[in-house]
Amino acid sequence: MSAIAVGTLLWAVLVDAVVGEPPRRLHPVAVLGGWIAAADDQYSRPIITGTGVLFAGTAGFTGAYVGVGIVAQQLPAIAAIILMGTALSTLLSLRMLTGVAGSVADAIESDIARARTDIRALVGRDVSQAGPAELRSAILESLAENLSDGFVSTVLAFTLGAQIAPPVGLAAAAVVKAVNTYDSMVGYEHRRFGTPAARLDDLLQWLPARATAVLLALSAGQIRLLFDQQLRATARRPASPNSGWPMATFAAVSGVRLHKRGAYRLDPPGAETAPAAASVASAIGRIRRSAGLLVLLCGVVLWL
Repeated sequence: MSAIAVGTLLWAVLVDAVVGEPPRRLHPVAVLGGWIAAADDQYSRPIITGTGVLFAGTAGFTGAYVGVGIVAQQLPAIAAIILMGTALSTLLSLRMLTGVAGSVADAIESDIARARTDIRALVGRDVSQAGPAELRSAILESLAENLSDGFVSTVLAFTLGAQIAPPVGLAAAAVVKAVNTYDSMVGYEHRRFGTPAARLDDLLQWLPARATAVLLALSAGQIRLLFDQQLRATARRPASPNSGWPMATFAAVSGVRLHKRGAYRLDPPGAETAPAAASVASAIGRIRRSAGLLVLLCGVVLWL
């Protein structure tokens, strides 16, 4: 089982890195997003309805991955690894994240109007009047936050579940991805329909957010940051109980301040300058190294 679990994780990361996302019409996460959009409405009892929609959608989404796991159990080891690994790759999206970030960063230098439009794939804030430094900050914040809730959380969920069996790991990763997708679409403070998703996502992302901070510090060779009280205080500035940890640590190891207008400023010690043109390329490399470190550590855990 350990070899199958390790193989599944490595194959998933390889598929995501080389092939990327499946076509949108076939992408399970896009299908779930369509369900959420269709169910998103004004209800007389939004909390109750939101809870029902959350659990129904998560159950259906996870059920598809459970089915993959059941089929994989009947196959030879190599075929099981390829099947489950390919399914797991649809829950990672690291290549898409870094690709969009790089594309928007390039557009900032040549066509800032297009950059303001394209960055909507990464952030939901109003950037209609944002300048280059503010746009770059938004990219870096998105890279750090999505490393946590789009990659680290999924890989950790798979690793923990795979301690029981690889199909359980695949199902656990699907649950985490489904809840996070709900939160990203409807989990806003002014939308009570999305409150159940937001609260459950806060719970599920508590450990990954802090694990991501550790990974960023370790991959940068700055372990001392893990004990820095000022960094901890900076990480608590965003309203989210989790997102500040990867973002503040990212700012510290990158040496740039991150700023969301009207919301927060992340400027831990050594991070006093605004992001420059080269900051995004450097950040993408940092994200990939941190992701690679996580895969290495989880691979060792799964093998033992």
